[in-house]
Amino acid sequence: MFHAREPAILRIRMRIPPHAAAQPGIAADRFAREIVAILKLSPSALAATECQPVGPKASCTRNEPLTLVTLHLRSMYTRTMTSNSHSSDISTLSTDIAQAFDIAGELHVLPGGEGRTYRAGNIIYRRETNVAEASYLADVYHHLPEIGFRIPKPIRTRYDEWVSLTGWSAWTFVTGRLATQDDVLVVIPAIRAFHHALASQPYPAHLATRDTPYDRADQAAWDTPPDTIDPRLLPVVKQLLHLRQPIDSLPTQLIHGDLNEENILIEAGIPPAIIDFTPYWRPPEFALAVLAYWLGSYQGDMAILRAFAQVREFDQMLVRSALRMILISHEFSKQGGSLEHAVEEFQTPVRIIAEWINQRERL
Repeated sequence: MFHAREPAILRIRMRIPPHAAAQPGIAADRFAREIVAILKLSPSALAATECQPVGPKASCTRNEPLTLVTLHLRSMYTRTMTSNSHSSDISTLSTDIAQAFDIAGELHVLPGGEGRTYRAGNIIYRRETNVAEASYLADVYHHLPEIGFRIPKPIRTRYDEWVSLTGWSAWTFVTGRLATQDDVLVVIPAIRAFHHALASQPYPAHLATRDTPYDRADQAAWDTPPDTIDPRLLPVVKQLLHLRQPIDSLPTQLIHGDLNEENILIEAGIPPAIIDFTPYWRPPEFALAVLAYWLGSYQGDMAILRAFAQVREFDQMLVRSALRMILISHEFSKQGGSLEHAVEEFQTPVRIIAEWINQRERL
């Protein structure tokens, strides 16, 4: 839940699918979130940016072609440097946060939090970049009953707001390890319970005007695809559009639009925790299909999809989740990113989805 977009979807992480582990420089699946920041830099600042190897076989140099992958890596390094520049004096940060919240213990920066997330004791502190959305999400989580799932809870400032005057929010720390394929049978009921609790939430007004590459990709995955698509992406896009079919009317509601194994925490004896809430207005079945994409299709594992087979319109939800991911790459390619490795990344999940649907149609 410690995710603040600009506004955008999907924490930064390098992910190499098992089927592509031997391919140097394979595109990272969550590059886009950090590219939002890096693309705002001037060309001169970007040219001066260096990067460090991240993940298996990943490396880049100042003079290499500017690909989506290298943007991802450059962004990680830039964010780290930026974080170091404004957070080198922890005592200053502590004073800033302490103006609005109690701090129990020493403040430590957390990895994977874009350099803006800190922990002290059992409290997480986050410097928000979108105060309006952060306040909205905090209010939603504050009122949500935890029945069959766990969530972090927001903590109010001393002056009864969700975000401090200097942009800090505070959340309870939730325990657990990252979910895996082995956890799917306990995760699915938790996701259903989570969205059942969200079902009465009204449509968030800010979604109507939110216009990011993620939102454009999501809309195109459900509606009309872009008029022009890079020829390298066209084969997989065409394959998914061929598989995409109209669906029966499914109720839409507030959903978590970025459910993946890193946004679900498992702790023995208690329900799974759901974090990093990214709001979208879609059928709750789509949220389950997004998770199925990452646990099954993306990993090249069709067997895991069977656990989701009873989800209404699952096949079509899965097609749209894959199409959205490809179109996110397309959206960022229009802003200067290369698609050199994107086709390699998407070929396997698209093939798995096609085989899954063909197999189901034969039954």
